[in-house]
Amino acid sequence: EKAKREDWDVVTGIRAKRKDNIVRTLPSKIANFLIRKATKLDLKDQGCALKVFTRDTAKGLNLYGEMHRFINLLAYLNGARIAQVPVKHHPRQFGQSKYGLGRTIKVINDIILIIFQ
Repeated sequence: EKAKREDWDVVTGIRAKRKDNIVRTLPSKIANFLIRKATKLDLKDQGCALKVFTRDTAKGLNLYGEMHRFINLLAYLNGARIAQVPVKHHPRQFGQSKYGLGRTIKVINDIILIIFQ
């Protein structure tokens, strides 16, 4: 609804009062900071899974490998207009996060590849 009303191409969530521990939030903050500084895409929470796109924006994304992490950035680099809306965040109830130092380094490498491709 917000996308139609305000003519946005992408509406993405921002996790309000995020419930994750520092092992999850610190790498996320670093990645968000790097993306903001390198691209001027001023989104506070690139990792929030809630995303709504126009059909044209979705068709224009060239996703491969693990690039789903950077949908907002890829859409922005294609000229999309992006808005953020706060969403409720709930702590993990089951399982364990697969993010750790190794994956964080891979994500940072992917950010660099996207920015300089």
